[in-house]
Amino acid sequence: MPDVQYTATIDVPRLDVWNFVKDIDNWAPLAKGYQSHESINNDESIWTVKGDIGPLSRITKFQINITEWLEGEGVTFVMKGLNEPISGHGSIRLTDTEGGGTVIQADAEIQMGGALGPVVNHLIVPWIGAGADELVTNIAQALQPSYEKPTQPSLISRLLASLRRLFGGSDSEPGAGTGDT
Repeated sequence: MPDVQYTATIDVPRLDVWNFVKDIDNWAPLAKGYQSHESINNDESIWTVKGDIGPLSRITKFQINITEWLEGEGVTFVMKGLNEPISGHGSIRLTDTEGGGTVIQADAEIQMGGALGPVVNHLIVPWIGAGADELVTNIAQALQPSYEKPTQPSLISRLLASLRRLFGGSDSEPGAGTGDT
């Protein structure tokens, strides 16, 4: 089952972040591929999301059921495709930083069913990862407009740093881990 996790650290108190997250209408529109959503009640909603995986594009409706509201700490949910054989679960968790800010962590695990499920599950990992990353980044930017997602070193830089460590070199050598390639 494809599984992803992303975090963002912002300089906003956890209570302020919670006040944003506890209302699903605030963050549903921040989801990757968001088309629309309808809140049925505080624990149930229907989301319409467009997913583009390579040359394929699908619009999927999900029933989202909140399984737990953790006051001030986050939310957990399950999802079921209404027009596609898809299911999964996820959460958004909030923790304090030492400086009074908040770490926002989103995770999701999604599985396609049906005859093509095993193949599609491998193909959707990048889309799910990008979706969790985009949701966390968008929540962070909604609460702290100056938030910028940290850049990750390029694959080549990470590979070179690993080879240096393997052969006794140091990551502090010029150009190591800078992301420049």
